[in-house]
Amino acid sequence: MEDLEDQAADEKKLMVILGRITDPWRRKVRHPLINILFIGFCSMVGGCDDFVSMAAFGEIHRKRFEKYLDLSQGIPSHDR
Repeated sequence: MEDLEDQAADEKKLMVILGRITDPWRRKVRHPLINILFIGFCSMVGGCDDFVSMAAFGEIHRKRFEKYLDLSQGIPSHDR
């Protein structure tokens, strides 16, 4: 149980760090930058090495990501 609590604390720390990054291209966007960065980072740590596998990783782990991210627009796709 302690490992899960430690992992949740680490995920929250990552969200704080990534949330500090500003988006210079912020226009009318579908997905907030934090969603793209968080899913991208987690998927790379998980072994993904291209955008298609990152999007698939996001779909597989969607329930977990929904704890931290607003995914009302879905998981960012590999081509948007």
